[in-house]
Amino acid sequence: MLICNADWMTGAIKAYVQLKINFTDVFKDPTISAISTDVARISWLDHTVNGRESMSHKWFACDESLCDNSFYCCPSTSDLASYNEFGWWSLSRSNGSGVVSLTDPLTVEYSERGVGSYLVAFDDKRNEYATAFTVKFYTNTTLLYTSTITGNTLTSIAVTIPFIENVNKIVLDITGWSSTDKCVKVAEFTTQVTKIYDLSDIVDFNMIEQRDVSTDNSIPQGNIASAELDFSIINVNREFDFNNIDSPLHGLVKNNARVTLQIGQDYLGSIEYVPLFDGYTSGWSTPEDSMTVSASSRDRLDVLRQSKVTNSTVILDQTFYYWYEWVLNNAGLASYEYNIDTTFQDTKYIVPVGWFGAITHKSALEDLSRGCSGVVYQDRFGVIQIKPLTAFSGTSVQTYTRDNYSNKDNQPQFDDIANIVRVSTSPLQLVEDIELYTTSDDSLFEIGATTTSSETIFYNETPSINPVISIDPAVAGLSITSQTDYVWGSVVGITNTGSAKTYKLSAIGDVYQVIGQQVVTKQDQTSIDDNGEQELIWEDSQWLQIKDLATEIATNILASFKNVQNDVQLTLSNTGNPCVELGDKITVTDLYTDTDYNIVETEINFNGGLTINHKGRK
Repeated sequence: MLICNADWMTGAIKAYVQLKINFTDVFKDPTISAISTDVARISWLDHTVNGRESMSHKWFACDESLCDNSFYCCPSTSDLASYNEFGWWSLSRSNGSGVVSLTDPLTVEYSERGVGSYLVAFDDKRNEYATAFTVKFYTNTTLLYTSTITGNTLTSIAVTIPFIENVNKIVLDITGWSSTDKCVKVAEFTTQVTKIYDLSDIVDFNMIEQRDVSTDNSIPQGNIASAELDFSIINVNREFDFNNIDSPLHGLVKNNARVTLQIGQDYLGSIEYVPLFDGYTSGWSTPEDSMTVSASSRDRLDVLRQSKVTNSTVILDQTFYYWYEWVLNNAGLASYEYNIDTTFQDTKYIVPVGWFGAITHKSALEDLSRGCSGVVYQDRFGVIQIKPLTAFSGTSVQTYTRDNYSNKDNQPQFDDIANIVRVSTSPLQLVEDIELYTTSDDSLFEIGATTTSSETIFYNETPSINPVISIDPAVAGLSITSQTDYVWGSVVGITNTGSAKTYKLSAIGDVYQVIGQQVVTKQDQTSIDDNGEQELIWEDSQWLQIKDLATEIATNILASFKNVQNDVQLTLSNTGNPCVELGDKITVTDLYTDTDYNIVETEINFNGGLTINHKGRK
């Protein structure tokens, strides 16, 4: 349960709503790039435009006179840098008076936008910052505006400037530093167009979050739940209109704008806000005959369906914890952006043979969840939570009585019964010298005279390792000059020293194949006698390779679903508590008893009044 001091249960409360939209979040602009030739031996320029304003650690550098255990080694590889914030470190250093003379200031370029503010974040972990700097705004080579800051004492500073149209380049030149004989360190440098809307602007919103879902079965399998937010706000001044070139939002109303929503209540004279949603817009509707604009938003998990797994290889004997973290890091998430239950570090969750094909990061998380009966969802702070299906809070955090809810329904759900559960294993063994690929006679490769080409081939079976690729039959003048291997295929470079030719490729290698598959069956005779046979066949997963884990999944599913489900549906009008989160346990008092339920879904509606709908499961 969120920390919440205000009493939301008194009835007829006044809610304060705040909707914040960052129209220039870095995620939405693939054209953005950071440039400087003044870089230290280890420096990651792209970090200055990745939306992370805080250094991950107190990084060690050779300019320290004393090094203790509070320092961390710098991320020297792109893999380490992908989930550690390090930023731009200049080669130039401050002198004995803290004066800096950069040989090449930091330049950020992006698609044209209107700009009314900017943010610069320095090194908060080492408590170093620029004391003096200028920021220049350009359209190509034309200087539009210069902002000069002196006497700064903040490690992160946001500056408001007069609104400027058509900016596509900003330049940061630092001339003063807080420490002597130190290089410049910048974690983030970005312009922002951020607007905050309150009750005078918001017409309505509907937010829904889920914990246990399945797209193809009423009983959860592969639990990836994306929270959704639909909202409408006033557009009387027409600033959202696409063709309104005088609007400060012109050209910025696009998908993937960052949206955060919170709701508050007066507590001892100040407003205490509770976070409800953190995500990105996925569509806008701005009819000219309407005084409102509407948008739909999805959380970060939905965004992960837009990116694909890269550089996956076969890795042996790692836990589900390792693989969940691998996927999220591969997607570019930092360690503070997710929380994986340590249960998945247990030896029973070891995956003998792990790999990913060419799939999205969201699909990869779904595959892992089917293999260990896991649950993946984003909490209201934007942190991705990964837990076992059976993990809920231990004690009730809220009691709802008949005075609180306006409607309650927990009639039996007979469709959700599973009294026979079958879970299959997919044990893998390495089979050597398998024919992975052969070019067909009607699909020959072609290559021009005295040139090179690159071809991608996909193997008949995966995951494959140790492929041996050849031009078969051999062709005079042709040779393989490069080969990049993946579990699903290879990218092959071909060089031709003669005339134009056609050719075929073949590949032989080793493949992990499912051998010795077993089916674990668990059933409950009492439930069968009462309800008839209700069979659930757990979807096969490449990640479910061990019988003991299959047995645990079958046992847990049977225990949860062998009896008729009495999921509770509660409607609370102006008497619900928005501090109750997914995974919390609540107590519901009705005419007959007090019953505990685990929250698996929450829907919050606002159209002047606040209505909260909870779905709870025993």
